[in-house]
Amino acid sequence: MPGRTEVEQLQKIFELCGSPSEEFWNLSKLPYATLFKQQRRHKRCIAEIFNNSPPSLLPLIENLLAIDPAERQSATAALTREFFTTEPYACDLSNLPQYPPSKEMDAKPREANARSFVIGYMTSFFDLPVGSIFRILSLASPQDVCRVSVVSSAFHFAADSDCVWKGFLPSDHEEILSRASCAISFSSMKELYFRLCNSIPIDNSRKVFSLDRSTGKKCYMFCARELGISGLHDVKYWSWMSVPAFGSAQGVKAKEVWYLSIKCKINSNMLSPRTTYTALLVLRYEEDHIGLDVRPADVRVECGSQRLNGKALLYQNKELMELWTPVQIPIQRKDGWVEIELGDFFTGVGDEEVKMALEDKYTSTPKSRFVIIGIEVRPKKIS
Repeated sequence: MPGRTEVEQLQKIFELCGSPSEEFWNLSKLPYATLFKQQRRHKRCIAEIFNNSPPSLLPLIENLLAIDPAERQSATAALTREFFTTEPYACDLSNLPQYPPSKEMDAKPREANARSFVIGYMTSFFDLPVGSIFRILSLASPQDVCRVSVVSSAFHFAADSDCVWKGFLPSDHEEILSRASCAISFSSMKELYFRLCNSIPIDNSRKVFSLDRSTGKKCYMFCARELGISGLHDVKYWSWMSVPAFGSAQGVKAKEVWYLSIKCKINSNMLSPRTTYTALLVLRYEEDHIGLDVRPADVRVECGSQRLNGKALLYQNKELMELWTPVQIPIQRKDGWVEIELGDFFTGVGDEEVKMALEDKYTSTPKSRFVIIGIEVRPKKIS
C-alpha cells in the first residue's frame, strides 16, 4: 500500500487493518512508535473491502492482516486453514516447487563454492580502474570510505580525493560557510568535511552547524537567541552568559521563572532530506537549582502532518518517573551538558514547517539557576 511518506503509508494500512491497541503503542522496543501514532482510531474494514472473496479466504486474510501480533497466526498455522486444505485449490499443487530440507544438503560444497566466489570477486574488485573505484566510494558512507582506505594504494588515493569527499558535503555547503561567524580554512574537501563534523557557529553565533560524522547528515544547534523563550528579554527572569563549549554562542540563565515556554520554528529544507531527526533541549544545572523536579513539562514536535506530543522531566526524579509513564528523562552528554528529548520527525523531499516546544505552565514553584544553550536537531541514531 504505497504512500508518499511512511506516515501516509501507515495511515492507509490502519484504515484497512484497523488501528493498533494502546498496549501495542507502548511497546518500548517498537521503533518510532509514537511518531507514527494516529490521532484518530480506525476500525478494521477488511471484510467490506474483500466482500467478494470466497468464504474460506476471508478469515485467512483477516488473520494475516491483523495488526496486533497476539491476533496474528504464524505462516505455518495459516497453511492449515480451510482455504489451503479444501478443493478447489488456489493452484495445482503439482506445479509448486519442491526443496530438500536444508539439513540434507551438503554444507561443505556450499561453503567451498561461496569461498571461491568471494575470493574471485575480491581479486577482480581490486583490479578495477581508479575511476571505477571513485564511483564505488561515492556511493558509500564517509565511515566506509575511511575503512577501505587501508585496503590498497588505489583505494587510499581514491579515498582521499576531493571528488569523493565533495559528494559527502551538503550541496549548499558553500552558502553555509559564507554564514560562518569566523573564517574556515581547509586544504581539501576531506579536511573540510571533518572540520564541519566538529561544528561551526553561523548566523552571528545564533546557530551552530555540524555534520554527523558517520553519515554526513546535517545537524543544527539553535541557540538561545534563536528560540522563543517566555520573558527572555526581561532581566528579572533571565541573564545572558557566554558558553565557551559552543564557540561564541551565548546561553541564557534562569533567575526566577514561573512560566516556562521554549519554542523553535524552522523549515525542513534546512536539514537533510529523507531523514528521521530528533529534537533535544540542551541545558545545564547549577548546584543550587530549584523548581525543576516538581512535575513533567509538555513537549511536542510538529512537521507538516506529523505531530508528536509527550511529557519530559526537567530533572531526574525517581518518583515522577514512576508516576508519569512514558516520560522523557534528562540524559548526561559527553560535553557535560544535559539533553532532554522533545520528539522525532521525518524530513521528506519538500519544504515543511517544523515546530518544537517545551512548556511548563502549571507550577506553584519558581524555577531558577539552570542554563539553556538551545535546541539541537540531529539525525536519530538507530540502535
